[in-house]
Amino acid sequence: MIAPIIKAWKDSDGDLPTIHAAVIRQAYDYADKTQKFQTPENWFLQMVTMGKFDWPFQPKDIANYDFSTRPNKLQLRISSILKEIGHPVYAPLQPNGFSDLEHDWLSPELLIRRFAVAYEMIRRFNKSKMSDTLQAMIDNNIDDKDSITALLDSVITTTDKMVSLFTSSSMLRA
Repeated sequence: MIAPIIKAWKDSDGDLPTIHAAVIRQAYDYADKTQKFQTPENWFLQMVTMGKFDWPFQPKDIANYDFSTRPNKLQLRISSILKEIGHPVYAPLQPNGFSDLEHDWLSPELLIRRFAVAYEMIRRFNKSKMSDTLQAMIDNNIDDKDSITALLDSVITTTDKMVSLFTSSSMLRA
């Protein structure tokens, strides 16, 4: 993946638009061939978007926030959730910031925490629509529908099916 980018750099004498085009071309060429373990932030945002959760705050809850006062407890909730799953907001490790390496996000403890957060978010979700929502989430967001369907067929409750979906390899890797 790196060789074409190095070639673009050498051939263009360091022209940034040419190098950026090579990077984007490589990203598109390899998008279907490689997967990366999701950072906690990406995973959480993907989960709440797919599940259409009333996530930690709604636009109406922050519409009039003027930044002159400290955020209230509701507005800070996302920060505490991300910290719980290993992504302390505003506190990246120095000197490199948040890691892009899988082994920094993948541990038994952090996986268990993702299970707990997924369960807690689902518990607060409107359960009357969960079955319809579950199939729509699979249809609209999962490439390997057959393996996810097989996984979920062995799970009994809708809540557990959603937790299984959100903590499946299809969700943890993208």
